[in-house]
Amino acid sequence: MSTPLKKRVNADPALHLTQDGTFLVVAELEPMGPDDLPVRLKAPLGDDLAIVSVKRLAFLETQAEDQIDALLAQDALDALEAGEDELLPHAMVKRLSDGENPVRVWREHRGLKVKELAEQVGIAAPYLSQIETGKRDGTISVYKALANALAVDIDDLVV
Repeated sequence: MSTPLKKRVNADPALHLTQDGTFLVVAELEPMGPDDLPVRLKAPLGDDLAIVSVKRLAFLETQAEDQIDALLAQDALDALEAGEDELLPHAMVKRLSDGENPVRVWREHRGLKVKELAEQVGIAAPYLSQIETGKRDGTISVYKALANALAVDIDDLVV
């Protein structure tokens, strides 16, 4: 989970991250019907407990999931706005999912020719072409340089 989400969850008094990584919604329980009154009791060690219906539990789980989804969506929008992430065109995603070489796909997406990218990375254009066609494997240092030149994570280039 991203740090910004953890900070927002921790700042929200109605949403708590439990030790096992799940979320617990703490809110006043308004009855959903006459048979949905919560039962409050004390545990042997003094903890306050509430027993709720399965219907109420499902409702609370849905509320928590919706809250988390909204926070994650806002994190994604914030990352886009800050330039930390980018949206990819469908055609590019399709090419990648169809197994096309990621170096070639990203190079073309960035509008670079083989020679231009090779010069930026400090390798020969034929070597880059061989990496893109799968005839040769690049070294880790070459992939790091390619990732840097293409402004992507190395994981985006290695299949």
